[in-house]
Amino acid sequence: MAIYKERAIVLSGFRLGEADRVVVLLTPGHGKVRAVAKGIRKTKSRFGARLEPLVHVDLLLHSGKNLGTVTGAEIVEPFREVREDLDRLTIASSMAEAADRLAQEHEPSPMLYKLLLAALRELELRPPGRVMLAGYLMRLLEVAGFAMALGPCIGCGADGPHTRIGIADGGSLCRVCGGQACLVEPGTMALLEVLSSAKMARANELAVPQANAAEATGVALRFVEYHLDRRLKSVNLSSVMPREASLVQT
Repeated sequence: MAIYKERAIVLSGFRLGEADRVVVLLTPGHGKVRAVAKGIRKTKSRFGARLEPLVHVDLLLHSGKNLGTVTGAEIVEPFREVREDLDRLTIASSMAEAADRLAQEHEPSPMLYKLLLAALRELELRPPGRVMLAGYLMRLLEVAGFAMALGPCIGCGADGPHTRIGIADGGSLCRVCGGQACLVEPGTMALLEVLSSAKMARANELAVPQANAAEATGVALRFVEYHLDRRLKSVNLSSVMPREASLVQT
């Protein structure tokens, strides 16, 4: 087995046997990696809390056919404020789950890794703003190659601004083309355009009306889940789902 060093964000983990744990890691050079931390659940484990979810670590790993093995771990950033504050932890867990679902095993993911790391660092500095999750998801879609088209209507090319978004279509639609698309407020569409290019810190600092923040988050979540073809377990969409547009008479 090859031995290699890698920096990683711990995304999640689950028990294996009586004392071991499988940790799911997001790394810049090896993408998503699953590795066994042997004996981590023992009282005198040498790993301690170094491999808890949302911890940034330096690792020494043995590669394996199916699962690697963690042989050394040192904390780079514990993100203690994130993990001990419920609001920050909820947002961070949603971000980590989305990254976990989009990352490919053993395929380099430097941009995805940098995006999640920037989000965790911002959350460590201050509580999440209303649109921080939406901003993260918009950038995540871009990194994954699924960026929303928010300019002219993607159906007919008509100039905007538009107030309908087609989840399966991939972006904004005019009234004629988007009869059954998601209908959003004009302010929400403008906000989505800002979030698609805003850096994490700027997204966290934006002061926007709650209604627009909720709609923008709902749209971003629906886009992500459409491309994942599954729901994100960490997020309750009930309070942020955009309403459906009425049928347009043509």
